[in-house]
Amino acid sequence: MKFVLLFLLSFSAVAAESTGCSQLNEDLPVLAGGRVKPYFVLAKESVKFLTGKSSYADESPAQTFCHLMLQKQRGKSIVDFPILIEHVDTKKLLGLDKKAKSMNSEELLGKKMLIRSEIAKLKENNSYKKDLTKLFNRISVFEEIVDGTSFTLYSGEDKNDGKNGWLPLSEYSELELAALIAEIEKSKERYLKDHGDRYLLELTYVKSHIFSYAMLIALIGIFLTVIFKKLRYGVAFSVLTLVIEVVGIAMRVLISGRAPITNMYETVMFSGFGALIIALGILYFY
Repeated sequence: MKFVLLFLLSFSAVAAESTGCSQLNEDLPVLAGGRVKPYFVLAKESVKFLTGKSSYADESPAQTFCHLMLQKQRGKSIVDFPILIEHVDTKKLLGLDKKAKSMNSEELLGKKMLIRSEIAKLKENNSYKKDLTKLFNRISVFEEIVDGTSFTLYSGEDKNDGKNGWLPLSEYSELELAALIAEIEKSKERYLKDHGDRYLLELTYVKSHIFSYAMLIALIGIFLTVIFKKLRYGVAFSVLTLVIEVVGIAMRVLISGRAPITNMYETVMFSGFGALIIALGILYFY
């Protein structure tokens, strides 16, 4: 009987510990990178940048991000969180084996000044210096998450100057966990009231993996054309691919407010779209 009671008590403790993060919705608005985006997008981008992977420890990026930023409120730190190390010379500087792919956050934070010093010594902007700079930025992003400065809450629009008020989570550090979660939910309500839910388009875009489906359909079209030796399969699937890509590009333009040609990913995406149009045009006219 005592064993069952202890088990139930321990289970309740674990459940209580995870309640805070389980209550954080992925569609919360946050200000990051100069624009408002869903919390899930911020979390996914951050976890990907820190670890090189889309998720950590078989949990969603939103859960990982939450566990990191609520360490103080939860009274539990993630000391073994892995931060990506890529360059072989960076690994040598940090005393890591060549096969190592990451270093835990606690150790890496202790080497922040060493990394900064090494960056300052390097005159040539080579791959080693670029990797050290990226690693330094990873450490900074990790610190901002843990310190509660990367996650922002909407405090409302100032009626006097018309400016939007965004405060970092660190401003609410004195609140208990339950009160903090409630304040985060109020932040979402205030933002929706003042600005609506247009920012949620980015959540739909990220979760839809629309360009991955476009690539899959294009590959199916190529496969069917080769197998059955009939061009109509390739044309039909190419047109379908174009339709999906038009939707994806339109969503991306609406999200960013600019043409999709400002970084390598967008350039490659748009170039592939253009090449497919040209190929279909040549096929039609010739």
